[in-house]
Amino acid sequence: MDEVAICFEELLHAFFFDRVREAKAVFWPPSLPHPLNIHYGVGEMRVAGHNAALLPMRPLLHLGQRYKEWPMKIIVPTVLAASVPRTGQSWEKNLICNIHAHLSTNSVISGGEKFVVSGAYEYYHYRVDGFKDDGWGCAYRSLQTILSWFQHEGYMNEPMPDIRAIQNILYAKDPEKMNRKEFIGSKEWIGSFEVMIVIQHFLPGMECMIRRMESGSDLETDPSVQQTLVNHFRQKRACPVMIGGSSYAHTILGVDANLATMEARYLVADPHYSSAETSLKTVLKKGYVGWKEAGKFFESNSWYNLCIPQLATYDPR
Repeated sequence: MDEVAICFEELLHAFFFDRVREAKAVFWPPSLPHPLNIHYGVGEMRVAGHNAALLPMRPLLHLGQRYKEWPMKIIVPTVLAASVPRTGQSWEKNLICNIHAHLSTNSVISGGEKFVVSGAYEYYHYRVDGFKDDGWGCAYRSLQTILSWFQHEGYMNEPMPDIRAIQNILYAKDPEKMNRKEFIGSKEWIGSFEVMIVIQHFLPGMECMIRRMESGSDLETDPSVQQTLVNHFRQKRACPVMIGGSSYAHTILGVDANLATMEARYLVADPHYSSAETSLKTVLKKGYVGWKEAGKFFESNSWYNLCIPQLATYDPR
């Protein structure tokens, strides 16, 4: 028995300790107090490891989330933000990450289930980068908020595109924008379909559900709409969702719903806040980010579209 124990100890030591001197792919998920150093790939070792731990073969970590340059010293997970691709412009320093975490009040729906965005994102709004887009740029800013989540998750390695760069992408890829050179540099609104096209430009293979609602009141009267958003935000990985209608766009960050009574509230980040610098106090005090009752916030006499990236079916490899 002693020989078996010694043999097993040597096996564990060889597998876990002899390899840690060389950092091949280091991850530090926010939920863990320590980093992970991953060594084996997609071969038999990976299959055996997943089977032993009763884990699905769908990867929970991918190379885009690794530290690009792992320092050989003790660090804290806050350096993860440094791996988000940036252009080096001064306005990027004013971005607020996970602004909803600063809310002092929560939605409380009797018998409801509450689910919110996972991971990290940044709040984009009118003039956040110094560019004046008041009155027409809200969907662009909602799109940027969604893309920032993909940056933090390691799915998107490019810096955030500005509004003109987004227009260039749509000019090249949107059939309705092709051969319309005047679209570039214009103040033309975009909607959920354009948001989907740009997401798929940066994340090839990412499917997006476009969920049409004939009225904003569907968010409080149609259980299938509520169920769609509950299903999205209850996932381990849940990104922000764009909602557009009545010439406005917003970003949904979460849902609190009782599907039996159809009572629901939605955590919304409103891109219509206009400032070159984001004042956390002003945003929260004036309700630009907060829990909203659909009947009081969305218009009942206008149709809306949801753009929901389908993370469950996306494989970045």
